Amino acid sequence: MKKIAILIFILSSFMLISCSDDGSGDKEKGYVDPGDWTEKVVNPSKTYNFANYPDNSGEDCLAIIYQNTLGEDNFLGIAIKETGFNLKIYCSGYTSIPSGTLTGVNALSPCTVIINGVKTNDVAIDVIMTNNGDGTHTIQFQDTVIGTNIQNGDSITAVKYP
Repeated sequence: MKKIAILIFILSSFMLISCSDDGSGDKEKGYVDPGDWTEKVVNPSKTYNFANYPDNSGEDCLAIIYQNTLGEDNFLGIAIKETGFNLKIYCSGYTSIPSGTLTGVNALSPCTVIINGVKTNDVAIDVIMTNNGDGTHTIQFQDTVIGTNIQNGDSITAVKYP
């Protein structure tokens, strides 16, 4: 019985050392310590303005723009999520978030647009994209996006993620 108690004590000691933050235990790659758990400040500058959907702005407006890779493919993503309105745009071949006038042969392309679950593939999107310098980017649509109800004059101001 004494040997079992000693064995349990030794195993418990190893477990405490390996799980301790000061120990040499491995952490999962990409782990981010949440730190002091303070509230994240939400940028209130997010907005969208679409002729066919109610406008929204402020902290409860969920609008993001991001650049990422999936496998070997680089892509640009723009997303809005709001009650009754869900927009996702992703365009392949972008290694950064572009800016300036992107129309005609320079339009965002090829893109997939999903509005409230309705998907339109392989479209070109004429936009003017502006980095506002405050962590947001404004996307101004310059023409109707074929196969969607996005119109000339619609716009999004989205927070850059991450």
